[in-house]
Amino acid sequence: MAFSAAQQANESALQSSDKAYFTGALGVLSSRVAAILAGVASLWLLTRILGSEAFAGYSVAFSIVVLLGYSIGLGIERSLLLRISGLDPAGGRLQGARLMRRILIVVAVLSSLAVVGTLLTIAGETGPKHDFLRLLTPVIPAVAISLVLITWYQANHRVGVSQTMQGLNDATRCTLFGITFAAGLGATGVAAGAILGAAAPAVFLAWRAMGQTRPEPATIGLSDIGDGIQFLIMRMSKMGLQHLGIIALGILGTTTGTAQFAVALRFATLIESGQTVFTPTFAPRVRRHLSLNQMDLAAREYRIARVTGFTAALGLALIFMVVGEPILRQFGDFGVSSEAFLVLIASYLMTVGAGMHSTFLAMTDQLGRSTATRVLSIAIFALGLWILVPQYDAFGAALAFMIATAVHETVGVIILMRYLGVRPCTLPEAAVVVTSCATLCGAGIGFVPIMTAAGILAAMLAATALYAHKIFFGIAKDLYRIAFRRAT
Repeated sequence: MAFSAAQQANESALQSSDKAYFTGALGVLSSRVAAILAGVASLWLLTRILGSEAFAGYSVAFSIVVLLGYSIGLGIERSLLLRISGLDPAGGRLQGARLMRRILIVVAVLSSLAVVGTLLTIAGETGPKHDFLRLLTPVIPAVAISLVLITWYQANHRVGVSQTMQGLNDATRCTLFGITFAAGLGATGVAAGAILGAAAPAVFLAWRAMGQTRPEPATIGLSDIGDGIQFLIMRMSKMGLQHLGIIALGILGTTTGTAQFAVALRFATLIESGQTVFTPTFAPRVRRHLSLNQMDLAAREYRIARVTGFTAALGLALIFMVVGEPILRQFGDFGVSSEAFLVLIASYLMTVGAGMHSTFLAMTDQLGRSTATRVLSIAIFALGLWILVPQYDAFGAALAFMIATAVHETVGVIILMRYLGVRPCTLPEAAVVVTSCATLCGAGIGFVPIMTAAGILAAMLAATALYAHKIFFGIAKDLYRIAFRRAT
């Protein structure tokens, strides 16, 4: 594709697409690998430190404090992304330090009030969920403050640094869980590990920013608050799809079902790994392209990220199809819900297959429609949980997750095509996504034998690689060139 002089200047200021994704993805990938390893190890340690009832209580309580931590700032930190990422990134310093500090003060006050409110709400309540909730309330300000600093770095196109923070969080938590297991510290040690892990990113990023900042932009306007609230609704709806199922099972389901779902969900989310490698770099770059009215560059980046992310997700889904159940059996003595696991995998595969339309729309004037789509999906999820969990337990939660995901991805893709003219994928690519997800669901409910389903997924993976071979060849060529230049 030939670029105009203005487009070439934009690419130069941002780094070339391939170099930006290489450096950004390297940070995300290293963090993701660390997070995956630490997450799996933490899960193993938790199921041995805590019994099934205590583990279920911890899972529910942790989901609650994480949701509060990510929501209590009302999404105002997202104004950093909108206000800073569209600026010329040249200069080498972190822009908007004064704006970041003002947002940080607001978030710190709100999160402190949330801690007090949570403790007052559960005063006098007993049981594993409430006991862990009391211990874990400091996670709320730790998560909220870390989120502000991570978003600030991302807005300044420091994606590689900002996205290693999830790995730092998980690695710190896992290390402390290991100490807790060895020393026999029980629930108190588990809570301390969760709190210190959540605080580690804020400490590291604040230290790293010393002497590297510029104060402007500095002001917070009403538009920033309005955009932040819409981002908050989108974030909470997305996180709700991950955490609301555990909370609903803790209320409407069984202890065993809650524990099974929590373990299955932890592994199913790995399907998104390929996409999450690109998302943090994708958002500020799309904002920069769109600020310069370069929709073709933004659409190109959408397609590259979608294809590469889906290929990785499909390969991982195939592995989990074959060896997922034996892996799950290593975590806890409360059994395995294979049906729920495969349906959750299908849901996440559908999300990656549709591409990052929510992120793309959030960087445009279609933020309101994208927010409405998120709200619709979480409402459907909540209704599905209420209807299905009492009867089907963990499988019911997974089924509700699948229905809500299908609605969100379908409506989001329609909005992207109708209002922005961006075509997420071709018809053959869409057919591969639908076939793959249907196969996983069929295997989950027993309609399709596992080995037959594995063969179908393998065929879909080969078709994807063949259909998009030019993209993969170009990526490999560019990464080799980048690596060669670094080496020389």
